[in-house]
Amino acid sequence: MAEKNPLFEHVLHYMDTALKEQGHKNDSWQVQELKSFKEILALTIRAKLTDGKYHHFQAIRIKHRNPYSTGLRPYGGGLRYHPLVTIEQMKGLAMDMTLKNAVVGLPFGGAKGGIAIDPRAYSFSDLKTITEEFVSELGDSIGPLLDRLAPDMGTDARIMSVIANKYISMNQRRHIPHPDAVVSGKPVAHGSDGIHGRKIATALGGFYVLKSLQEQRVLPSHTLQAVVQGFGNVGSNFIKLAPSFNVKVIAVSDVNGGIYNPEGFSFKELDEESREKKTISKFKKGQKINNKTLLTLACDILVPAAIENVLNKENAESVNAPFIFELANGPTTPEADKIFKDKGIICVPDILANAGGVTVSHYEWLQNTRTRRFSMEEVTDRLEKRMQINTAEVVKTSVRYNTTLRMGAYHLAIERLIGAFEGKHEGKWPDENDFPFFNE
Repeated sequence: MAEKNPLFEHVLHYMDTALKEQGHKNDSWQVQELKSFKEILALTIRAKLTDGKYHHFQAIRIKHRNPYSTGLRPYGGGLRYHPLVTIEQMKGLAMDMTLKNAVVGLPFGGAKGGIAIDPRAYSFSDLKTITEEFVSELGDSIGPLLDRLAPDMGTDARIMSVIANKYISMNQRRHIPHPDAVVSGKPVAHGSDGIHGRKIATALGGFYVLKSLQEQRVLPSHTLQAVVQGFGNVGSNFIKLAPSFNVKVIAVSDVNGGIYNPEGFSFKELDEESREKKTISKFKKGQKINNKTLLTLACDILVPAAIENVLNKENAESVNAPFIFELANGPTTPEADKIFKDKGIICVPDILANAGGVTVSHYEWLQNTRTRRFSMEEVTDRLEKRMQINTAEVVKTSVRYNTTLRMGAYHLAIERLIGAFEGKHEGKWPDENDFPFFNE
């Protein structure tokens, strides 16, 4: 496995802060429940690839906690293919997923997994074989009512389709209800069981959060100039949707570097450049800049949309944006977060800002288990309402605790989770008015 990742410690730091402020004792069963994990699987996959040789890969699947697991509410979370997949990183992301579900009112536990592999180094045929072996090794630990997988960094709708097909073939004689619901992010075309809008869900949900914050006067309502770090699925779709939400993207980067143009960029042109040259860093209609410089550009809103820990104590003082919008998971370290607070920079946390993806994954699960298809209009209407309602709850909670939006989101998630834990184990369900989930 690759080197240790600090994301887990960062999530614990924010959780500990919120728990202490709420008066919970560290040795209470509720806190111990939140800080422990249901299951940690570390697997070695053996796969025979197209070169005729057997190869071995390290894989992980982790379930955090699920206070709603009554046999009808599964765990859920992404599957990542990246060389730096580690147990510590997956623990942090699984815990992050539990909190994210709670923030937007989804009654599911958090999970995460991945394979330590660079998917760019393998053909789709080889990736298909590796994925199928992974599903075989996971066996009965996944399922539509146990643990639902979803796309993440390095995986896409094709990989999700492979997972669904393999799981269905493995269980065709067991009569498992709705086996296609074992995974979300499946293709929509050609009669597949995918859902409309899943590909753009994270970015679109983010814009609904922005819209809600503007309506509550947390963010200004004028045209926002944005800098986007990352041109993967989330970053590119943020740029694609930006004009519809009065946002102008003036700089963007990928792993090879960045480009800047104060007049903004055309998504169509950037997309064509990326498809043709596999990078946008050499796009001629923008000034070349490096990734470090991109994070320090003057703008209204800085949007980290790629990897963890890009905003840290080394560069936080140089950030020139009054607002940071975390479309990536864990892009800001606690040290940077404190600097931003001291500077008056408002940070919209990942467990709220990028929760559109998990929300639409939930709708896909509902679609599969209820055997009915949602239209694009239904998906976007449901997504907008859920994101707006729960963004308002985060703002109210941050005011109630006199704290930042990040800690407001953590406080809200922990209140909801502990309320659900106590309801499940002690029958102490909170009053409906104090537990404002918005459920379909």
